Amino acid sequence: MTPLFERRADDGEHWIVSDAEDRLPVVLIEGATAATPAAAVIPLDQNFAARAEAALRLWRVVTGQPRGRPPDRLTRLQRKRLILALRALDGVSDRNAIAHIVLRASRNKAARALLLQVQGGVALGWDGLGEGTEHASQVAMPVATDSAFSLVVKTRSHYLGPLRKTPANIRFLATLGKKVPLSALIFPILHRGRVSHMLYLDNGHRKQAPTDVGEMLILSQRIGQTVDALIERTRGKRRARK
Repeated sequence: MTPLFERRADDGEHWIVSDAEDRLPVVLIEGATAATPAAAVIPLDQNFAARAEAALRLWRVVTGQPRGRPPDRLTRLQRKRLILALRALDGVSDRNAIAHIVLRASRNKAARALLLQVQGGVALGWDGLGEGTEHASQVAMPVATDSAFSLVVKTRSHYLGPLRKTPANIRFLATLGKKVPLSALIFPILHRGRVSHMLYLDNGHRKQAPTDVGEMLILSQRIGQTVDALIERTRGKRRARK
C-alpha cells in the first residue's frame, strides 16, 4: 500500500490512500507502520455502518482484494443525501420538523413514506408523503393484533416483505387508498429500548419495496436519537418553569 500523501503529526502518521472509488484517509498511531499488524476499532454509534464500510475498503486496498460493490453499499449520491438529512436532524426544534426531514429523505428511496407513533399499544399515523398518505392521521393500528407492524414492535428489527392479508394490514392499506404493494419496508425507531415510532416505505400499487436498507437503517437510528433529545429538552424547559 503506497500512500498518495503522508504527513507526520503528534498523534501519528497521516496517509491518504486510493482505491477504485475515492481517496481514503488513514492514521497510523503509536509508531505503527505499513508492515505492523493492525486492527480497526469502530465505535458502536450512529455512524457505525459508514465506519465499517470505510474499514472494509481499507482492508481491500491492503490485501489486494477485488474492489467490487458490496451488498447494500451506499453510492456517493446516497451518502451525500444521508449526510444532509443527518445534519438537518441535528438542528431540529420540534417534532413536525423531524417528520418533514425524514419523509423528504425517505422519498429518495420509495414512492410512499409514512411515519407512525406508538402510544398506548396503538400505532398512530403521524405524517406521510406519497399517494394516499393524505389520510395518514386516520391510521390506528393496535400493535397486539397480527400485522407487520406488530412484528416490528415485538422484534425491534426492520421488516421487508409482503403485507399478509390480516385484518389489521387490510385496514391499514384501505386507509391509504387501497393501493396494495407487493412488499413493504418498515423500520423501528427506538426510545429507551422500546419502539416509539415506525417508518413505513413502499413503492406503490403492485410494486416491490426498496431492498437496499443501509441508508434508512442509519437514518432511523438518528431519528430515535433526535426524538430522545427533543423530549429531554422539552422536559428541561418544563422543569425550569416550575
